[in-house]
Amino acid sequence: MKKYYIISGLFMLIFVLAWVGFENAFFNEKKAERLIHSYYKAIIEEDYDKAYKKLYIYDREHIDKNNNIKAGTSLTDDEAKAYFEEKIAYLKKQNYRLLDYQITGVEYEDGHSFWHHVKLNVEIDGERQTYEETADVVNGKLMIGERDDRFAKYRDGKMKINIGVE
Repeated sequence: MKKYYIISGLFMLIFVLAWVGFENAFFNEKKAERLIHSYYKAIIEEDYDKAYKKLYIYDREHIDKNNNIKAGTSLTDDEAKAYFEEKIAYLKKQNYRLLDYQITGVEYEDGHSFWHHVKLNVEIDGERQTYEETADVVNGKLMIGERDDRFAKYRDGKMKINIGVE
């Protein structure tokens, strides 16, 4: 009977370890999609605290030795959050609202790295617009990338921008 428990435990351990490896290999896209949905829904619902928590926070002044912006920010979390709130306040002054979004595709760079394309329907001062942007996951957080929405920089994770300068 003792042998049965040992073998069963071993099989369970092997199964769990295999599942974790399988999940990391094949479900990263789904994790990214959940993060994307969570962020955009928070913006639509104007739950900016929740949206902030989903974003990868970075700035141009804090780069690594390879000139990589994925190095983060020199701001403290409190400073970054306050700055994000300033950016959102500017968006509100522009009567900017995200109405809807749709993930339109996934693009792969090297079979491992990927990012999602997102189509946005926004309203700016009563006028509806459609834009596209990319969303990438960096260190488990969302980085908003290439975009044609000139106001996107006020709802993304980039810090130390010139607020109000288009």
